[in-house]
Amino acid sequence: MNNAKPLVIYSPAPPSNMLHMLNLQLVDVAAKCPALEDVTVIPVPLPDGINDINELDEHEKQYHLPIVTTVDFLPARTKTGPGWHGYTKASADLMFVSVLYDIGFGVLVFDSEIKNPNDLKGKKIGVPPRASSVRMLSEALLRDGWGILDDVELVDIAPPNVQKALEAGEIDATTWNFVRRNGDSYISLLPGLLEMEASHWLEVDREAVSAINKHNPFVVGVSVMGAEKESGTGALNDIQMVSFTQALAAWEKTDAVTVRALLGCIHNQLGQYDALPQEQAGMLKWPGLDLGHLHPAAAAFYRLHGMIQ
Repeated sequence: MNNAKPLVIYSPAPPSNMLHMLNLQLVDVAAKCPALEDVTVIPVPLPDGINDINELDEHEKQYHLPIVTTVDFLPARTKTGPGWHGYTKASADLMFVSVLYDIGFGVLVFDSEIKNPNDLKGKKIGVPPRASSVRMLSEALLRDGWGILDDVELVDIAPPNVQKALEAGEIDATTWNFVRRNGDSYISLLPGLLEMEASHWLEVDREAVSAINKHNPFVVGVSVMGAEKESGTGALNDIQMVSFTQALAAWEKTDAVTVRALLGCIHNQLGQYDALPQEQAGMLKWPGLDLGHLHPAAAAFYRLHGMIQ
């Protein structure tokens, strides 16, 4: 594929963030595919990434592809969601290409007496400042999933400051500690927090996830992650969390050759990178996926491989 323009992929995570490190693996993935000559991954948070791409002319735009989260894909297409997480236009031309990886999201607490969401009432929870996607999901979980948003205090904080704020008594819990699978083990964004004796996640049941989906313009799922420490062993037991899945998207005018090359590259290296699905079925494991939102070339690819009808 001799594109006139290189591909630029927008990673919706800060440069030093665990998720951005995963997204950077796409450069190595692409390097092993002769059909993809030049791929760059840059950190641009959502909604800024999609808003910025929409400012480009149509020829440039088709080669600037966003990585989207479960809480951003549909709001970006329909210009919905809270005003502080605003999209400048409805991007109905934003199309799904492939899931990349799943992330477990929830509330990490540091007091053994906090055993369920109601125990968080009156507590301070460290969250990202607006207009973060993680902030939007944090508020949705606390407001719609658990019905306690008005009973807690949200404290704006960045990941490097979480432990210091905790030690100073400025927060009692945080949503700043994603978990992801790494083969048969698990890796968290801020592993040092898990070493604290009383740290543990609050489980998010399917009823809470259903409530989130009912009251928001996006769809999330349940992710089973090894997030609960087994007493006395340091091992992690599986626990239900919110699925904060990340996927590669394109635009309706992104040419079919480019999309096929990307999907072929991903498909041929499944399970070889943490940033890619571990198996073929994982490429479409996206909560509430509407097949009408697939890029036409992606739909053709998945039909060819018997993954959709």
